[in-house]
Parts: sequence; structure tokens; C-alpha cells
Amino acid sequence: MANLDTLTKIHNRRFFNQSLSSLIRNNIPFSLILLDLDNFKQLNDTEGHHHGDYVLKIIADIMKQFTRATDVIARFGGDEFAIILPETSKEKSKIIAKRIRNNVLVNPKFIPYSQVSLSMGIASYPHDGKTIDEIVQKADEALYVAKARGKNYVHLY
Repeated sequence: MANLDTLTKIHNRRFFNQSLSSLIRNNIPFSLILLDLDNFKQLNDTEGHHHGDYVLKIIADIMKQFTRATDVIARFGGDEFAIILPETSKEKSKIIAKRIRNNVLVNPKFIPYSQVSLSMGIASYPHDGKTIDEIVQKADEALYVAKARGKNYVHLY
């Protein structure tokens, strides 16, 4: 249980860091998707934290549907998630990211919450950096660009 997020039942940041360390140590290429729920604070403020928690659980379930057993899905922080995709190019990762994003947009479980959408940033190892900090920073920069473009967007570093 020490490696699982108690709310979403996906991996936590500790496991995420261990997974990245292992991939880098073994020089295995991967792509990293950082996901952020758009307008999550507004959702919590208008609908309540119970509904916000529900949305986080559904997002985690959707990510599981579009990833492989070898991928690592983690809750990165409050309304941020990360997906590590070993042996996956940025371009293929973008396809996966768009599938997740599009499923969130049309998922009937979110009809009462029309403001639910995702912004995502993608970086890859070793192309965009050689350390955990570099890769996470690059994916975070790409996420920032996605948010700046009006949210509900996927951006490659």
C-alpha cells in the first residue's frame, strides 16, 4: 500500500520516482505524460470536494483503459497525474494522451461536470533530458504551454 494513492488506487509519486530511476539506470527510453485537470479548483468550489474526488477516481480509471501493463500511472499531486510509457516515442505518447483526453470529454460520467478537461505535456528520455529532474521539468514546461494555449490541449516538448 505504501506505493499506492489511497484515493485513486493508482501509484503514488514515490513509486513514480522509483520507476523513473529504474528506467534511467537501465537506459531504457520512455516518454512521460504529465496531466493536469483543467478548472479543478472551480469544480471543487462549486460542486464540493466529494465530487472532485469522484472525478479524480474516474480520470484514474480512464488512464488505466488506455495504457499497457508495463506503463506506470501515478497521481503526481492534487489534480496532477503522470504516465510513464517505456519504449514509447513522443508521437505515440501523444496519440495515447489524446485518446485519454477525448474519452474524458465524452465520458457520460462527467455530464454533470461540463468543465472537466485535461491539459497534458509530454517529454521523453533520453532525447529531452538525462535525469529525472530534467525529464519532469521538460514535461512540466510542455504542460504549461498546453495550459497557456487555452487548456484541453496536448503539447510535446
